[in-house]
Amino acid sequence: MVRLSVCSFLLVVAIAVFAREPAIATLIIVRQTPEEIVAGADSFRSYHGDSTTTGVCKLHQVGSTFYGIAGIGARKDSGEDMFGDIIDNRLKKNGSLLSKVNDIGKQLMPALNRVLEAMRRYNATDFSKKYSDTEPLQVTIFGFENGTSHVFTIAFDPIKNVSDPVDVTGTIEGTSGKVATFASGATRGIEHLLRDEKVWEIGTVRGVRKLIEYQSGERPDLVGGDIHILRVNKTQARWENKIPACREIYKY
Repeated sequence: MVRLSVCSFLLVVAIAVFAREPAIATLIIVRQTPEEIVAGADSFRSYHGDSTTTGVCKLHQVGSTFYGIAGIGARKDSGEDMFGDIIDNRLKKNGSLLSKVNDIGKQLMPALNRVLEAMRRYNATDFSKKYSDTEPLQVTIFGFENGTSHVFTIAFDPIKNVSDPVDVTGTIEGTSGKVATFASGATRGIEHLLRDEKVWEIGTVRGVRKLIEYQSGERPDLVGGDIHILRVNKTQARWENKIPACREIYKY
């Protein structure tokens, strides 16, 4: 694992299973093969102590690329998602997917620093409980480029010294054209299932759903609500399960 600073945000190539747990409720599962990518998420969200299990879409499209965010939410005065805006804007620009992912990592760092520092100053005790041993923000970005499946995760490290001003570090991991399972959010307790290839014998879509349903039963305080599942291949994407809050997939 490579530790990264705001000046050095590089790709770490890894294989098999990528599982991370942040302080805020959600669960996103992405299953990659050379032929397709299937992603699923619950619709539970907790924001400033209020939680909802309906109407929250966690999978988003920008052209031929898709992403999901797990972890801390950051709202601007307009109510828009600050981190989502950063990702959207960079994915719309020209360049390879890898270059876009690296730029997104660099641009998220100062924004996350500002949000976390404000939280630390407001309530240092609560901040320490939430972020001293869990990652505050994770982003999963996926899609096909030049006929090859790509999945990348951007994850920011726990804040070890909560008495100092926040200066986040993070990592990027990813695979291209491989078979791999990515999980972000409330993954604690399902690590054994994420490593078990037998999960996928029932089919990729059903396997993604099974993992989310299992964790919803185990951790209803963190995972729950309607499940939405997206299937992406070289030429198109479609919802396998869509909730009303999710936008229709457009052709690319």
